[in-house]
Amino acid sequence: MEENQDILIIEDSQATANLISNYLKILNYKEIHTYNDSKAGIKKFLELSSSDRLPLVFLDYYLPETDIISLFDQFLEIEPETKIIINTVAGKEDDGIKYLIQHGAYHYLQKPFSFENLKEMMNTFEKEQSTDLAKRWLELNFQH
Repeated sequence: MEENQDILIIEDSQATANLISNYLKILNYKEIHTYNDSKAGIKKFLELSSSDRLPLVFLDYYLPETDIISLFDQFLEIEPETKIIINTVAGKEDDGIKYLIQHGAYHYLQKPFSFENLKEMMNTFEKEQSTDLAKRWLELNFQH
């Protein structure tokens, strides 16, 4: 697991935020930043991304007083390579969830979720990150 990967959790339920955070700690993630509102979360995202530490974002679909689609778009406007995982009780048939998936959500995590669900998703994320790093290394070292 990528111990230095920053994780940003924006979740209004403290219990859910703690569950995600605790599961990630079991998987050896250490740089976990948790916020219960979008303004504080986007501020931390700006801070991390401006210092070349692009976080993996866990974003609650039902944040109070937040237009989730606008917030999602804001993350991608700041940094198009952002991986955003939507956490929600809503099903994949929800129009908003469909929109987010079609417009670049990295993954969808339906509540309630288990440790195994999260572990499998993070394993996939790590494999993709490793593949991306290898491709970039090859491109940099074997340019014509």
